[in-house]
Amino acid sequence: MKVLLVEDEILIQKSLKMLMQKRGAEVTAVSSGKEAISEIKSHDFDRIVCDLMLTDISGFDVIEESKSKLSKEEISKKFIIITAY
Repeated sequence: MKVLLVEDEILIQKSLKMLMQKRGAEVTAVSSGKEAISEIKSHDFDRIVCDLMLTDISGFDVIEESKSKLSKEEISKKFIIITAY
């Protein structure tokens, strides 16, 4: 399974990436919403785990920008939103 992990807190990002890799996922990790949008537009992922509150834009903005490539159905199946709030 190919996973895009979008998390700006590096310690949390590394921990989640390691956990997912131990479970067999191929993980691409980015730390900003703009990086995430670029990855989504240029690669295919089975799941996108995205922090809600990023330093540059919100997870909702990432979803909105993803609509240029993914259908609403694909977005609802692929995206998992996480937050510390």
